[in-house]
Amino acid sequence: MDVIKDILTFLADNVFGQVPILIGLITLAGLILQRKRFEDVFAARCARRSAW
Repeated sequence: MDVIKDILTFLADNVFGQVPILIGLITLAGLILQRKRFEDVFAARCARRSAW
């Protein structure tokens, strides 16, 4: 049980605490749920990163 707690704590502190990573994960999940092609998912990721 402590292992699960440690994993969730790590995710909360390091992954979800970083806004760009969180937005990227939400975007990725949305594109996957829409059943977009791999090329579309990758293109959206590249476009988002090049804008910064």
